Amino acid sequence: MDAQEVEERLTTDLFFFAEEAPLLIKDKQGNLVKWRPNIAQKYMQHCAEDQKRRKGWVRLLLLKGRQQGGSTWVGCRYYHRTRSKPGTSTFILSHEGKTTQKLFGMVERMHENVLPELRPAVGKSNVNQLTFPALGSDYAVGTAGNEHVGRGGTAQLFHGSEVAYWEKAYAIQEGALKSIALMPGTEVILESTADGPYGLFYDKCMLALKKLGDYEMVFVPWFFQDEYEREIEPSFELTEEEEKYAADYFSEPFFSEREAPTRDRVLRKLAWRRAEVLDGATANGGINLDAGRAKFRRVYPSNPVEAFLYTGIGLVQADAIMAARKSRIEDTAAPLIAGVDPAGDSDTSDRTVIALRRGRVLHHFFSLGHSHF
Repeated sequence: MDAQEVEERLTTDLFFFAEEAPLLIKDKQGNLVKWRPNIAQKYMQHCAEDQKRRKGWVRLLLLKGRQQGGSTWVGCRYYHRTRSKPGTSTFILSHEGKTTQKLFGMVERMHENVLPELRPAVGKSNVNQLTFPALGSDYAVGTAGNEHVGRGGTAQLFHGSEVAYWEKAYAIQEGALKSIALMPGTEVILESTADGPYGLFYDKCMLALKKLGDYEMVFVPWFFQDEYEREIEPSFELTEEEEKYAADYFSEPFFSEREAPTRDRVLRKLAWRRAEVLDGATANGGINLDAGRAKFRRVYPSNPVEAFLYTGIGLVQADAIMAARKSRIEDTAAPLIAGVDPAGDSDTSDRTVIALRRGRVLHHFFSLGHSHF
């Protein structure tokens, strides 16, 4: 590549910039290392760029398990954009002050360690603000405990962290989030682990699953993480439940990989899962494997159903729901059954949905608004 091509890639290609600048982050041992995106982060970047290509802007809901690198990816993406595109204002909002400062500190650390020739000069620099005067770009931060935070701002990039735990979530939606114009080049990425089937983040994810509204949901399963594996003993064998889990989730390639996981890799991942389940099974005295699996599903979900709905042991387990959804067995002798989810009668009620199924096969469904009644 000639100098002009290198400059172009440094400006437009996040992963190239991260390698060459470089972007440095702290690893889980506290060491300062070059950021090299994992599978989950590559998937996040792919989804963001895909929506940007289709829409011109980005509105993403990043639903993830614990410590999958979502905040780090958004931090790297937005630092790259803020220093590369003049006139960019970025706002970071988290559920608590110490997390906000941790995210802001990550940005400052990246900025301090890029090559001098790639580092824009700093103007103001304090606990709440970082400016690049020559570019007309800046960072600001806030905490979700204040419902007026970010209201009236002019940011183009908005990073909302742990949105499921925001205290003033609905007020912030009407304030800070409304201040980001739905225009080409703007981005809002709301990332969080789930906190049960309620709240703003849950509501937005449910709309996204129905393909309603501007936001699209990106779900990242725990098993994308290379570090969520452990060595296995020669005598290690899967239980019947674990074999079923492997069949449900490890029969296809992970994102950006060409082949499904090898048997050895599956065993290492399920050995790690088993250890986590056992830890959860003994958390409240005694041994309760169902409780251990329930906790694992909540903290390390394999699908959005587990992330939001599996907050306890429950009657119908999430893996049974997923197995039923994947089933294609058709019983032609079974009766045709109509399932109805009626809407309420208020102006804010959702739609009435009627689904027709025979056995385990969904044949058709109808969605009806208030005007049909």
